[in-house]
Amino acid sequence: MATKKKSVVDKTRPAPRPPSARNKSTKPVILVTNDDGYMAPGIQNLVEAVKDLGKVVVVAPDKPQSGMGHAITIGQPLRLHKVNTFGDIEAYACTGTPVDCVKLAVDKVLHRKPDICVSGVNHGANHSINVIYSGTMSAAVEAAIESIPSAGFSLLDFSIEADFSGARKYARMVVEKMLSTKNGTAYSTECKHSCHASQPAERFKDLPAGLCQIRRRFYRTSGSAWTDVLLAYR
Repeated sequence: MATKKKSVVDKTRPAPRPPSARNKSTKPVILVTNDDGYMAPGIQNLVEAVKDLGKVVVVAPDKPQSGMGHAITIGQPLRLHKVNTFGDIEAYACTGTPVDCVKLAVDKVLHRKPDICVSGVNHGANHSINVIYSGTMSAAVEAAIESIPSAGFSLLDFSIEADFSGARKYARMVVEKMLSTKNGTAYSTECKHSCHASQPAERFKDLPAGLCQIRRRFYRTSGSAWTDVLLAYR
């Protein structure tokens, strides 16, 4: 009479994970930061644009850091405070610069490199030489130095009530493209001129979008020059 073979279970191999666990673990990690601070409308709109494209983690300055460029904090401790500004999305306010935010996010929050890093949406233009001064773009550049695909987004409008619908649309388009290609380049994407904030997303539905070379720009100084005077009273 034929005997049945007993099935042998290899206990050294981990049990296969259910499909739901596999899908959850493969979601791309999207780091979101900016230079206007975690309370700025720009970053809230950027999070809204990409939150369903992966696991979003926000690490942004606790106060405005415009014009900080690629500065880092030296000589004083940095602090991270968990905030609930973005609902159920993990988010931290950092006492440092935008570049500090990227460094701390990788080393202390994620303990790994994110799949992509997006910075913005900045209030105001980041074209031409502004890329060097911009904390928004410097955060993206810092990520690119670490071979993390990154992009900085800007809107040519300084109003607290700016319409970000067009910026949200193009931010999502760019992020979707980045997730499908994944290279470690920093891009500056700006909605300006015809993409002015006062116009809704429908205004741009047939507008082509592309990457452009950074051009030179010259500033002309204006205003009055003041001299400090020491008044001596006798």
